[in-house]
Amino acid sequence: MKNILPWFCAILLSSCAGAPKQFETPLVVTQLRGGKYWILKNDLIYKDSAIKEPIVVPRGFVTDFASVPRSVWSIYPTSGSYTAAAVLHDYLYWKQDPQITKEKSDNIFYDAMTSSGTPNLTRDTFYNAVDKVGFLAWNNNSKLKNSGERREYPQGFMDEEFDRLQPRPPSLAQVRNEAKVWEIRNQRTASVPVSRNPVRMPSPATAR
Repeated sequence: MKNILPWFCAILLSSCAGAPKQFETPLVVTQLRGGKYWILKNDLIYKDSAIKEPIVVPRGFVTDFASVPRSVWSIYPTSGSYTAAAVLHDYLYWKQDPQITKEKSDNIFYDAMTSSGTPNLTRDTFYNAVDKVGFLAWNNNSKLKNSGERREYPQGFMDEEFDRLQPRPPSLAQVRNEAKVWEIRNQRTASVPVSRNPVRMPSPATAR
């Protein structure tokens, strides 16, 4: 019994150390006109035991799901059991948080596909693809961000304006334009000073 106990404790501790890696919320999106892009309608939250805080892909993030060449769509369509993992990977590649490198982003993608039940062959194919050539998208995203490209839209805009563009799906260009108008309008409103001590004009009798 004494010899068995240390082994039992070691197995128990190792199983506790590997906390679940899983999505805490479902993926809810709206397809934009044109069919290529989708915008998140709620936060997509992923929990990873290797990261202190959950990863939150915010509502208003624009994604193209899995970036799969058209020539292999019949084998690997842009959406499937890996869709939520692909959106998470898109976000990590776009955000490029200093704490989460490209390599770490790819590993999170792998784990997220595993937790989503993606078949092993599909999971390994996708992972090997991003591992080998993902640096192209990573570097391109950095250039796009520096040029002013945006993939995230403010929560206020999503709350106040995005639903107004429904039920006909807006295009990505329309979302960009409407978001700019919303931001300009809110900047103007915020810049108007509010006086707490209104100035009283002198009466005609006392004016000089």
